[in-house]
Formats: sequence, C-alpha cells, structure tokens
Amino acid sequence: MAMHFIHRFALILSATLVAGSAIAESYSVRVPAGKRILVATMALYDSDNCTFGAVPEGKLVTPPQHGRVEILQERRVIDGGRCGRIEGWARNVYFTPSRGFRGTDAMRVDFHYNRWSDAPGLTAVTRSIALQVQ
Repeated sequence: MAMHFIHRFALILSATLVAGSAIAESYSVRVPAGKRILVATMALYDSDNCTFGAVPEGKLVTPPQHGRVEILQERRVIDGGRCGRIEGWARNVYFTPSRGFRGTDAMRVDFHYNRWSDAPGLTAVTRSIALQVQ
C-alpha cells in the first residue's frame, strides 16, 4: 500500500497516485478461486495531525462478469510514519469470484470525496482492476 502526501493530507491507496482533479489508475490483482479478497482501499489521512479524514464514497461503475463486489466502510490500521500505527475509517473493495470460475475478469470503481482547502482540485480517483482468478 502506498501513501502519497498532498499538502498536509495523504491518500492511502493500493497503488500509486499523481495529483490532479481526477485520477485514473489500472492494475492487476491475483485472486484465489472461490475466495473473497480485498482488491482496493482508499482513505484520507492528515499527516500533520495524525488523523484520518472523511471516508470517500465508492461506486462500482463497471461490475465484473464472473463474481460479486462489496464496497464497505471499515476500520483500517496503517503505519502513519512519525505518528506510528494509527486506526481510522477507509473504503474497502472486495471481490469474490463466482463458484468454479477461473480466468480473467475486470471491474472499475470510482472513489469520490469532498474538496479540501489544501488540495481543492483533487476530488476523484478511478480504479480499473484486472482480476486474474487462479
């Protein structure tokens, strides 16, 4: 999981980010057949105050053809650098492949969050995820 700082806030994600008004990323995840797995997570983190920010909303834009997706708000523990291990709320995305399916699938999830005074142009992240079910 990578942490990226934008002024005094950080985004905690499963992949690398570049600042902008909307960010699009693509990556691949290996998924064990028949198992539920975390494929994406997003949270806002204030590195000055060692606190989590508001939890982004998550929306499934393109569902996979061979499985089920859950988008949940859950507690998450991270290594907050100088702050040590801290706990806060994140938006987690889970994928469970259909029974008996093995092969390639794909999904797209959009995360949206309120603009910050410190980074007013950053409001959305899109994840295109290739799922390699083995």
